[in-house]
Amino acid sequence: MKHIVLAVIIGCVLIPTGVSAQKKPLSLGDEMPGFYLKDIGGEPFFMNDYLGENPKFECKAVIFSLSASTCKPCKKEIPELGLFRDKYGKDGLKIFIIALEKEDQARKLVEETGTTLPVLIDKYLMIPTLLGRKGIPFTILVDRDRKVQYINTGFSEENAHEFIEPFENAIVETLAVDKKD
Repeated sequence: MKHIVLAVIIGCVLIPTGVSAQKKPLSLGDEMPGFYLKDIGGEPFFMNDYLGENPKFECKAVIFSLSASTCKPCKKEIPELGLFRDKYGKDGLKIFIIALEKEDQARKLVEETGTTLPVLIDKYLMIPTLLGRKGIPFTILVDRDRKVQYINTGFSEENAHEFIEPFENAIVETLAVDKKD
């Protein structure tokens, strides 16, 4: 019964915004579907305000990282994403954490990671359904034309360089800037 209620809730939220579930998992080169969430402060977030035709805010690329307070790898990845923002934010990179949990749990994630990155709340797990992806952290780089440029699932301190270096290379290429120290 809980699954039916959740499906009805998700359907009610997705149908009015024109969003439907991916038929196949989101892959490199695919167009990122538009979506709407609220941030941790209750303010609305529309992906189309940042990417696609006539965006409201100027940026060249956006990173979305699906995370949760119960995910240890997520807590290790988030500070690395903050470093990307520090290096490339002035070059047009925006980064958003999508917390797959309720607001109070997302606040715990913010507190435990010390992040100042914007956090969006997805307590109904709409975005994983929309993207056809499971597993967190799930992190994607999307260019201003909404094309997926890089995808990463998982994060480990032991192999952090396997995540950081290729991801940074994709950021540099997407932004068309030099790599920064």
